[in-house]
Amino acid sequence: MTTVTAGKRYGSYNVRIEGHAGFADPGQDIVCAGISTLAFTLLHALEDMKVHADVEMDQPAGRMYFSFPANK
Repeated sequence: MTTVTAGKRYGSYNVRIEGHAGFADPGQDIVCAGISTLAFTLLHALEDMKVHADVEMDQPAGRMYFSFPANK
């Protein structure tokens, strides 16, 4: 199961995405692909707005974490 947690803390927005959806085998899962697409779309939008995001990823484990300033 994929868990997405988002919130604001200490002046930053934080997003954590963990786990595999389990809809299909790893590498074939369209649900995971959709979640990844949304996450990367948000990161690209932040980049277009010149907002720096700190990103950590562990693709095989199904983890992504990013944070960005709330005051931009």
